[in-house]
Amino acid sequence: MIRKSWIVFAVAMLTLCVLTATASSDIKRCKKIAWSPEIVTFYGDAETILDKLHGVDGDIDNRRVFAFVVESNNGSRLGLFERQSADQMTLGSIDKTSFGDLTADLTDALLANRGEYCAGEITMKMLDSQSLTEGIEYASLQQAPNDLAAAFQALGLSGDEYLRVTIALLC
Repeated sequence: MIRKSWIVFAVAMLTLCVLTATASSDIKRCKKIAWSPEIVTFYGDAETILDKLHGVDGDIDNRRVFAFVVESNNGSRLGLFERQSADQMTLGSIDKTSFGDLTADLTDALLANRGEYCAGEITMKMLDSQSLTEGIEYASLQQAPNDLAAAFQALGLSGDEYLRVTIALLC
């Protein structure tokens, strides 16, 4: 009986150590990424942008949240990717006539943050404060995109319309 109790205790302690190490690792990773969000912009039609994205390492396997703001003369789309697990992501998207100064506002918010807080959470709060999350339709992706080109394809854009695509790699 005592031996069984010790085994249960040992397993419980080992589990606690693993969970603590994982949480500590996540906190350190989040702190590092909070200091290194990236915003990049590309111009061209959907095929040109897709070709450009094949050469860009966005390290999205290690990011929890990233977003695409796609703008043209005919409207705009916000695509918000959020990792649920190692291989599961949700994609929230909304189309509007315009998102106004969204990319400039995002830049201002990240500069004001100075890497102190999670860039993804800062962005979500900013989107909420501008009522931009109202009406977002969320879908679970069959598989998380493994690069920015695959993420762009998940937005379902095609055609020869000239686009400005701003990608925010957040946390």
